[in-house]
Amino acid sequence: ELDRQHEARLRERELQATEERLYHDGLTGLPNRNRLVADGPSFASPTLFLVNIDHFKQVNDFYGNQIGDQVLLEMKRRMESCASPRHSRLYRLHADEFAIVLSGDLDRDRCIEYGLALHAACTAEPYDVGGQRVRLNASIGISATSGALLEQADMALTEARSHEASVRIYDPSMETMKQYASNLRWIGIIRDALKTDAVFPYYQPIRDNS
Repeated sequence: ELDRQHEARLRERELQATEERLYHDGLTGLPNRNRLVADGPSFASPTLFLVNIDHFKQVNDFYGNQIGDQVLLEMKRRMESCASPRHSRLYRLHADEFAIVLSGDLDRDRCIEYGLALHAACTAEPYDVGGQRVRLNASIGISATSGALLEQADMALTEARSHEASVRIYDPSMETMKQYASNLRWIGIIRDALKTDAVFPYYQPIRDNS
C-alpha cells in the first residue's frame, strides 16, 4: 500500500513538472504561448497587447545571452509595473515577445493610451544590467475585437514594425493588406519559376465516361 502511494505521488509530481514545462517559460516563470491559447476562451472582453523587442538578436549577439536574459527579466518587471494583477495577465510568447491581456471593455483611445504607456515603460530608460547600459526599442500590436485575438494583434504588430511606429491597433483593413502582400509574394515566386523553367505543364484530356 505504501509503495502504491509513493508511486502515485511520483506520478503526480511528474505530471506537474510536465505541465509546468508545457505552459510556462523557463527563464521568466511567466505563462507561455500555449497557456495564452488555452486561456483564451476564459477571458471576458479581452484586449491583447503584443510587445516585441526590436532587433533583440543584436542585443544577444553584442552583449551575450546572459546580458540578454537579464534584459528580459527587467522587461518583465517593467511590464508587471504597468499591469493590474486583478484585471490583466502577462505572458512571454517567444524570445523577444511578451503579451498582456486586459479584461474589460476598452475603447480605441484607451487602448492607444495604455499601449503608449506600456511602450514608455519598456523603452524610455536604458537597461542597467551586468555593468552595461542597454537601450531598447519595442513595437506593440493591439487587438480589442472579438475573434482571433492573437492573429489580429500579430497583424497590428507587423504593421507597427513595418512603419517604425510605437503602437498600432488592429483594423480589418489589415486583412486586405496582408492578402495583398501575400499576392505580391506569390507573383514574385511564379515569375522566378517561369524564368528558371521550374514550371512543368501537363496535358490531361477530359473524357466522357458514358
